[in-house]
Amino acid sequence: MRGNGRGATSRARFLPKRIEPQPRGRSPVRQTARSASSTGSRKGALCFEALAASTSLPIVLYNIPHRTGVSIDNDTIRQLAPIENIVGLKDCSGDCHQSMELLLDPPEGFSILTGEDAYLCSTLALGGDGGILASAHWATESFVDVCRVAQNNDFREARRIWAELARVVPLFFEEPNPAPMKYLLQRSGTIASGEVRLPLVAPSRALAERLDALL
Repeated sequence: MRGNGRGATSRARFLPKRIEPQPRGRSPVRQTARSASSTGSRKGALCFEALAASTSLPIVLYNIPHRTGVSIDNDTIRQLAPIENIVGLKDCSGDCHQSMELLLDPPEGFSILTGEDAYLCSTLALGGDGGILASAHWATESFVDVCRVAQNNDFREARRIWAELARVVPLFFEEPNPAPMKYLLQRSGTIASGEVRLPLVAPSRALAERLDALL
């Protein structure tokens, strides 16, 4: 999924004009919570509602409080889910209780996708729809297979495939993402360059050797 991450510290700053579709198609807007959401469920929802009204693009809510300092609570998510172009959630809440509560009582017609790579199989087991995962750039077919067999209720096979992936996924986050993944993709010939910009740096020699062993 290709998306536009949009965030701002005030409603006025992130809603100055109507958002128009990009020339190449309907790329979804991925929207995080900001400080407005900290003042209460209803006030936080108003900002997302205004954003949805400003565009016909599909919007995926992005709950990642360890980066934004604000969590989108489940009440707010349920208020927003009926809006036609708010189509799903990328869940990086870091709160297993919140994630499970939403998965076990999901809004109708609303996709719940984990953004925590290590939680893909457990998210699927609780009824989630998949994930938006950095690590799925490697062995993509295997990640797709986990989702496919889980959606067919074959969780024995999903666990078997996931057991192999789970051994590798932590390597991609031992040092700041996406440097390890870009290094591996460059070494495999998938991308032309593994360069990252400061303050990110290339993987350490020790980690690079462990990543090379995957090739």
